[in-house]
Amino acid sequence: MVSSAPSLPDTCLLCHECDLLVDLGRLIEGRRAECPRCGCVLSYRRRNANVRILVFSCSALICLGASTVFDFIQLSAAGIDRDLTLPQTMSVLFALHEWALAAFMGVVVIGLPLAFLAALGLLAFSLEAGRAGAYSFVLLRFVTFLRVWNMAEIFFLGILVAMVKIAGMADVNLGASFWFYALFNLFLILSLVHVDQYQLGLGIRRLLAEQEQAA
Repeated sequence: MVSSAPSLPDTCLLCHECDLLVDLGRLIEGRRAECPRCGCVLSYRRRNANVRILVFSCSALICLGASTVFDFIQLSAAGIDRDLTLPQTMSVLFALHEWALAAFMGVVVIGLPLAFLAALGLLAFSLEAGRAGAYSFVLLRFVTFLRVWNMAEIFFLGILVAMVKIAGMADVNLGASFWFYALFNLFLILSLVHVDQYQLGLGIRRLLAEQEQAA
């Protein structure tokens, strides 16, 4: 007779660093759980995390949209003025036949952050509204996957480094889109800070259990 392995409670989690199985229990707000072996932070239950994620992700989406409308940077050299918007930086790369770089820039700088924030905001809204379903775990996996590929802040740092080098050859003026994109990165980082995969998954399972009991 083959005995089935005992099922683990939903509060068990493998340590990201040493693979120790830890039962986190139910964390109270403002507390975090650390691995007893290596001290790695496993989960942090922040106060009003879902509301903050929703607010920060929506703010980031608004700023990202605004950053594609206005002038991003204004260059002036030898009597020639040039205004560039964020989408135009990609069209210039296309004009230079750098199609792969332009496509990569469009996906990484705009596409992935847009998809990540939209999915994260939808997930936070559904949890705050007390609704969950099979799609909730799909959104959680999608958010967890895209979180690793977020490179918007690296692009922004690259722009700052490039402007320092260009400043010696031309007059550089920052447009409204530059500041909107800076705010977008700020709100994106704040959204990432409040994302805890364990707490989000626990919230989804709790809502599903409540819906089953109500049915």
